[in-house]
Amino acid sequence: MSGNSDDGFATRVPPTVSKDKTLQLALTKLERGWVIILGPKGKNANLFKPGKGFDPILFSVAARMRDLGLIQEAGPHYMGTKYVLAEGADPKAIVKPAIVDDDDDLDADEDDSDYDDVESLDEVENDFESDDLQEEEDDESEPKDDDEE
Repeated sequence: MSGNSDDGFATRVPPTVSKDKTLQLALTKLERGWVIILGPKGKNANLFKPGKGFDPILFSVAARMRDLGLIQEAGPHYMGTKYVLAEGADPKAIVKPAIVDDDDDLDADEDDSDYDDVESLDEVENDFESDDLQEEEDDESEPKDDDEE
């Protein structure tokens, strides 16, 4: 995915998926029989499965998998070196769990003054409502005389 800039040179667009998510996807594909082919110059990497074809992957993700011992060399390939999922590799232990940001948790050290403000706003709102009701009752109690002209 690259676009063209005004000067005619191609610009690179960063991936929209994180490296951790890419790693997780690659491990899932490896469990299903795909292999990783790393290029000889260390610039490109592809996932490959006969009948499915090639699927490019970030070289840094594939190299990280190799460094962590998740994949092992399986032999040469005309595009580079072929790697398969390592025996005894536990992909679920490597992938970081998703971070859940729970804003509902309140620490004991936090100031509860925000809640005091909400309570005072409720009181002010109730005062306005009672004033409005009182004015409406006063208006209704006065008889309107349309004949006085």
